[in-house]
Amino acid sequence: MQNQIKLTPTEILSKQFTKDVKGYNPDEVDAFLDEVIADYRAFASFVKDSKDYIDKLEMENAKLAKRNHDLETENGGLHSRLDGIKEGTGVTQENMAYIQRISKLEKKLYSLGVNPQQIK
Repeated sequence: MQNQIKLTPTEILSKQFTKDVKGYNPDEVDAFLDEVIADYRAFASFVKDSKDYIDKLEMENAKLAKRNHDLETENGGLHSRLDGIKEGTGVTQENMAYIQRISKLEKKLYSLGVNPQQIK
């Protein structure tokens, strides 16, 4: 769009017309061109602001795309770590054995003066 705009506000403002006996009233032409230049300046400002806003959004989009990629990578890693864990909500003999073993280990840690809940 910027390449299609041929005149700048300054070029419009400084445009000189040749005088003709049968021509238009120069004061009316100047008044009209003043209106055109005001609109043109507003349009040029709008185009610049829009471009700046688009650039800002593209940068934010790139950051979010990178963050999304990082989260997907992390999610994939977590899924691979959880693949070996059995699914199920019921209490099994194996789960009970794990709970009993954990309980014994916690008691041993407490007897040694270590709080197992503070271990990371």
